[in-house]
Amino acid sequence: MAHALEHLAIIGVGLIGGSVARSLRAAGHVGRITGIGRDARHLEKGRELGVVDDCTTDIAAGVAGADAVLVSAPMGAYDT
Repeated sequence: MAHALEHLAIIGVGLIGGSVARSLRAAGHVGRITGIGRDARHLEKGRELGVVDDCTTDIAAGVAGADAVLVSAPMGAYDT
């Protein structure tokens, strides 16, 4: 089955990023989801729960080959 997005990368798989991932998967709009974040333990929990298919703390590796990238990080996480 063809998906609207074969590979989605999500930077920040917290409440919002995780909810978007689950919604897109449930609707059948996405094939593979890669979670990207700073804490490998949190990312692994997302993988265990089926929110993401794979995860990494390396942004470049995580977005490589993605059809789309969703940035879902708290505003406080940005350097100014």
